Amino acid sequence: MSSKLLPNGQPKPPTWSIIVAVFLMVGIPILLCAGIIQLFSSKPQQSAAAVSSTPQVTQEAKLVVSVNTATPIPATSTLTIVPATSTPVVPIISPDELTKTAKAETTVLAFAKYKTNAPSGTFAGFGTRVKISTDVSYATSETDSGVSVGSKWIFFDLLICNSNAQEFNISPNYADLVSIDRRLARYAPETYGFSNHLPVDKVAENKCAKGRIVFITDVDFVPGFLVWDNMQQKFAIPILTNP
Repeated sequence: MSSKLLPNGQPKPPTWSIIVAVFLMVGIPILLCAGIIQLFSSKPQQSAAAVSSTPQVTQEAKLVVSVNTATPIPATSTLTIVPATSTPVVPIISPDELTKTAKAETTVLAFAKYKTNAPSGTFAGFGTRVKISTDVSYATSETDSGVSVGSKWIFFDLLICNSNAQEFNISPNYADLVSIDRRLARYAPETYGFSNHLPVDKVAENKCAKGRIVFITDVDFVPGFLVWDNMQQKFAIPILTNP
């Protein structure tokens, strides 16, 4: 019996009660400490995961927004589709030629009165130390019975002055007439039927010569400029060049 009593005379507690008491005093605090440690050690991991996931969600949201708000591609029905095999619609002549043609047509309209009325005044052109001046006149079937209907005779009464040391060759054959719409007329052999026709000759230094050249054209021909080319010099005498 004595072995079951404590020194103070109290009976010894059973062994199982001692084990329980030790567990309560030691084991529970250990478990609590372990749980606390586990709790604190797991929070940073969750926080890191949360932080790393937040930008991904934001970027995805921004991407969706940017795609949804982008300028939409037009529907095919709103586009002008040119088949590769189609023939492009282009002018037969170049834009420059179109512009020149348009200007020529405008000039013809502006100078319409000169179809029946010869330009007035004296017109001049200059070569190298050579000057050619001329007056212009017309003859039509209405003013001269010798002119056929639908034709017009254009007379140029030239004065050619040479201040060059070299003699200057002259002849009706050296002159061509260009209209305001770029048509060319050659001198007419009828020139020699006039007593005052331009001779085939040479003009010496500081001398002048004069004479008539005739061009036979249609009634719509309006003189633009006279071209002189005697193989010594080539230059133009402007007649009507601007509206």
